[in-house]
Amino acid sequence: MKKSLLRKMLLTALFAAFTAAGAILHIGDASLQSMFSVASGILLGPVWGPMSQLLYVGMGLMGVPIFLEGGGPMYAVHPTFGFLIGMILASFVSGILAEKTEWNIWLVAALGFLSVYVTGFPFLYFISKYYYKTEGMSLFIAFKMAIVYIPMDFGKLCVTAPLSKKLLPVIRKDLYINTL
Repeated sequence: MKKSLLRKMLLTALFAAFTAAGAILHIGDASLQSMFSVASGILLGPVWGPMSQLLYVGMGLMGVPIFLEGGGPMYAVHPTFGFLIGMILASFVSGILAEKTEWNIWLVAALGFLSVYVTGFPFLYFISKYYYKTEGMSLFIAFKMAIVYIPMDFGKLCVTAPLSKKLLPVIRKDLYINTL
């Protein structure tokens, strides 16, 4: 196995572990999972970053209790599962933007955090209304349930962007060197 591939695999596993630790670490009511998912995209790129998040979500769905409220296959119908899917998307979006554009790292990270809501908010609404048949659930109520985390995500953005900018040259120095 080539050194570069092994390094990518280890970093992928490490970011999956960071995301799992982020489920345990809280600031108020918000976990740090999304912070690690956005950073994984910026630092590992649009392939290995999302792979780390797929590894994290896959392990949780297989029953390893690494989500906020446990794990297992039934977590796929948990109201917050859409946010876990959004973390995979966030990693991809931040990875592709960081790699393919000259965009400011702050904008890249902000769009990564926003990506979590792209799947999280609609999933929260539909699973609550149609699977759990929550009485009185509306788009407005679901939006209010999701929007309360935006100020905390802004705080995580203020940590993720500068930290990723510092770590980028260290982590990516040989990550994309042609190994052929």
